[in-house]
Amino acid sequence: MSATRSAAVKNHLTQLIKYRTNINKFPIIISQDGDNSDVTNTIKEYVNEAAQIFFIHHKERTGMDSAARKTGKNYFFIAQHYKFALDKVFNEYGYKTVIITEDDLDLSQDFFSYFESTKHLLYEDESIWCVSAWNDNGAAELVDQEKSETLYRTDFFPGLGWMLKSTLWEELSPIWPDIFKDCT
Repeated sequence: MSATRSAAVKNHLTQLIKYRTNINKFPIIISQDGDNSDVTNTIKEYVNEAAQIFFIHHKERTGMDSAARKTGKNYFFIAQHYKFALDKVFNEYGYKTVIITEDDLDLSQDFFSYFESTKHLLYEDESIWCVSAWNDNGAAELVDQEKSETLYRTDFFPGLGWMLKSTLWEELSPIWPDIFKDCT
């Protein structure tokens, strides 16, 4: 997910490509919101069908004069972009599971193996809505390396670096909020 930060997009894509373990298992779909030409040009440097790196572009903005737009400012656009991108990858491209990242997210070298090893949880436990790799307290000095295999459940949506399955998106898409998706 990207919008206006070309340097962040470049950094993020470089990390995704560096740590990706299997191009067929982990295709990369870059979704840009808006028309920032620097971001578009940066993304186009990475697009490569043979390497399973694709580009989708969200340009349609609706409800510009709505109360939600006036109240939500950029959160209004973020919510529209997420709906566009997730509808596209699930409904048009037919993916069953998607990992969502934003352009300002730095990845660890175990990013893909983490999701590969936790994917089954989404399918075995219907009460799990998503799997997230984000931890607000994940700084090296705060992590107990002796318990690195421990997973925690939360009812708080952590937002960055998360995996979602298509069956949940089928429920969420029709009721997706106009604003504040990014603040849940």
